[in-house]
Amino acid sequence: MRQTIATLLAVLLLAAQPHAARAADAQKRTSRITIVYDASYAANLYWLVNALAGYEHADSAAYRAWWQAHTRPDPADETHLATFRALRDTYRGQYLDSPDAATDSPIPVPPPHDADLATKFSALFMTSRTMDEVYGKAEVLLRDRDVTRLLQVFRHFDRRFSPSWPSLSYVADHAKRFPSQPMTRVLEDTLDRAAELLGVAPDASISVRVVFAFAGSRKVLHGNAFGGGTNLLVEIPKDPDPLCQADVVVHEVCHMLDREGGARESKAFMNAMLSTGLPSAIPALGLMSEGLATAIGQGVFQERTDPEQFGKRLTTPRSFYMDDAIDRYAKTILPVVKTAIEEKRSLVSIAPELVAGFERAFAGHALTPLAMLNNYVLVGGRRDTELFAPYFEVVPPRSLWHTSMAEAAGMLKRYAAATAVIPLLPEDLKLLEADRQALDLTDDEWATLRDGRCGVLTKKRQFNGFVFLVQAPDRQKLRDTLAKFGRMPRLQPGWTTL
Repeated sequence: MRQTIATLLAVLLLAAQPHAARAADAQKRTSRITIVYDASYAANLYWLVNALAGYEHADSAAYRAWWQAHTRPDPADETHLATFRALRDTYRGQYLDSPDAATDSPIPVPPPHDADLATKFSALFMTSRTMDEVYGKAEVLLRDRDVTRLLQVFRHFDRRFSPSWPSLSYVADHAKRFPSQPMTRVLEDTLDRAAELLGVAPDASISVRVVFAFAGSRKVLHGNAFGGGTNLLVEIPKDPDPLCQADVVVHEVCHMLDREGGARESKAFMNAMLSTGLPSAIPALGLMSEGLATAIGQGVFQERTDPEQFGKRLTTPRSFYMDDAIDRYAKTILPVVKTAIEEKRSLVSIAPELVAGFERAFAGHALTPLAMLNNYVLVGGRRDTELFAPYFEVVPPRSLWHTSMAEAAGMLKRYAAATAVIPLLPEDLKLLEADRQALDLTDDEWATLRDGRCGVLTKKRQFNGFVFLVQAPDRQKLRDTLAKFGRMPRLQPGWTTL
């Protein structure tokens, strides 16, 4: 990759540091984060099969085109892919109880990644170099019948993928040269500084495995990556630049550090956010995980390593992140995050500035559903995709928690700052009537809901959040009303006819 003069000077300055200082820095990094770079055959085969089977975080169409171009058609493919999808769906969800998970948080927080069964399932491949290693580990994790099914699926695709693996040697070459570059030291130094901001203890020992995988498409926009636990898979296009996807590595490892440090989900940080008194505190939390990782990976790190490219992307919409809201928020809080890292400030200390950043990023639009619904509870929606499809096109699901109508009031009582969207059909009012007190519904508001008109009743909660009761007389009208609610130009308390 052609580097600018400024970039080359940065490399020379880094290389010119006294040996003792570099050794001290390296020792400091090693004590907190150790990164291993690899190009595992097993992980590449897993990612291919995962994409062929249809995975939301992979370009399935591109991988299917690659597969068709490099193998002969086989009708058995679809049968094996259906089996894989069933296996993948079986090993999803919480695997272990998490007694250490935050129970007094004002909003719902996810369980630790190491308690998630999907993380364990993907780790079978991400931590193995050969398929024999995968099969050995599968015997420990999976049920006996599922081990047999896994072997059948991957032996089928292994036989057909292995002849093409030598032609993808650029992936292994990239993994070999990646750690030896001067800019990789900048990457590790940036992560060590980020670890301090994100609350990782100085004596922590985090081992990260970065596995590079071939990209189905020659063009990888903004980098595609998949993380599970402390394992990270990053797609690499053919003929990659020496530091191809380095910013993506920083971004994804920041998520790992975020989980390890726990500062963002701590009671102190939540209180610092909520003490601002701004209604956008909880929506800001909904963008915080991706916003911080983007500000550090695509912002702080890229500015240190490629200032020219950084300058161009800083002024280009959706160039840091494809989601416009996250891109905008990350760029707005970048100066705050950069200064905090340089000054070794804690995440709690900059909480008010992170909320203020949300207000600036969405100036004039901070009180719209699109901006506010970044972290909230949705009644229904997990399985009723037909009802919610138009709504999700308007308000993409980011940090979203699902519950049932029967459990909605209890969840709001448990999480005092949570925002909730409650879709209502006439038959739902019977279930809701018992929860009128919990929802603080007045007699007039209840009478309005009983009228059955299409619209939304907006209730400001006592402690920061909102409850949006979106109502219609039948499913089709509710489907349309939800989408109209998502497009509202501004939220307003009370009833709004839609």
